[in-house]
Amino acid sequence: MIQPRKYECVVRGKRMFRVWMGKSLTGGKVRQKYFYKEPEADQFIQQVVDAHQREGQQAFLLNFEQRFEAVKCLQKLEPFGISLMDAVEHYITQHGAKISGKTVAHVTEEFLKSCRRGNLKPRSIVQYESDLSVFGEAFGDSQLVAITREDLEEWLDESDWAARTKCNKLTTLTTYYTFAIEKGFCNVNPVTHIKRPKVDDEPIGVLTPEQTEALLNQAAKDNKKMVGGLAIAIFAGLRRSEVCGLDWDEVHLQEREIEVKASKAKTRQRRVVQINETLAKWLAVYARKKGRVVVTDNLDVWGKWVKEVSVTAGIKVWPKNALRHGFGSYYFALIKDENRVAAEMGNSPAMVHRHYRAMIGNADCVKFWAISPPEKASAPTTIPAKTAHENFAAN
Repeated sequence: MIQPRKYECVVRGKRMFRVWMGKSLTGGKVRQKYFYKEPEADQFIQQVVDAHQREGQQAFLLNFEQRFEAVKCLQKLEPFGISLMDAVEHYITQHGAKISGKTVAHVTEEFLKSCRRGNLKPRSIVQYESDLSVFGEAFGDSQLVAITREDLEEWLDESDWAARTKCNKLTTLTTYYTFAIEKGFCNVNPVTHIKRPKVDDEPIGVLTPEQTEALLNQAAKDNKKMVGGLAIAIFAGLRRSEVCGLDWDEVHLQEREIEVKASKAKTRQRRVVQINETLAKWLAVYARKKGRVVVTDNLDVWGKWVKEVSVTAGIKVWPKNALRHGFGSYYFALIKDENRVAAEMGNSPAMVHRHYRAMIGNADCVKFWAISPPEKASAPTTIPAKTAHENFAAN
């Protein structure tokens, strides 16, 4: 009689005993089980042998028609390389799920509740809500287990989304289905085998030094309380969410540092950004002693205000993520060190190297870092002189 095989092995530095059971023994997939103590492994093997003997005896209780049907089933399954047990388990799993299956609307509600309990960033939840709202319009009343890969592919093909948007939707659905499987709402993730459309890297756009100066000067005319945050976004490269979440007590003028706390960083990792000489000049005029750096924590409100100022300043085309991309590009042109730029921006060096390398000429680099507050600005706050670490003149 075929019996499980026992092997001594080392797992993560610990001595263990592995019990291996082949398909002929399990009737389905190969199975393995690990034990810290050899008597426990031996006991398990004996239990498997006893159970196999009992099941073998039951086979003699089948009548001729049942045995003949089993043989026919095995013959039909042979080309697919799966066992009769695999087929039965798959049917039971799928059939059982369809009987008590949950609709897409129900699973979406549970998923979003889980996201909120899990303390996901508000922006991520908003993105999930947006993507799943579109998904729900197409499949909301359908049972989740009834949706096939072909259904999802047809849904994507019928949309007029760009390739990047389709990839983003599929990323959301991958997370969504992972949650659904963990909760037992379905058994497979149909997104796994959908081929992602190819997305070309689009060249990033930045504002020219003249446009940047015009934007800051216009902001100083329209709303002085917003200029400090705008200057930080331009000359320190903080993300919109980080600028909107920043307080003035996290901007340490004397130490020439900005603290981006883990709770406010996209990566959930604390980082310290240097206040360079150009930014110091602007904060000397527009920094405040306390309160929020910008008057709103709503990213869309902040973005809309910046766009409105840009229009007034005569900027006809606003590049995507212009302020952060501008900092990355001009800072890389200044110091030629992707590791240091990445540390300031909370990015990877590879990302900096791919997007910001060799974009800005020397003349524009000099102009950008020479941008100063308007001459008629109010009296400055006292800020220490530049340090050797951030001596732009030396670069």
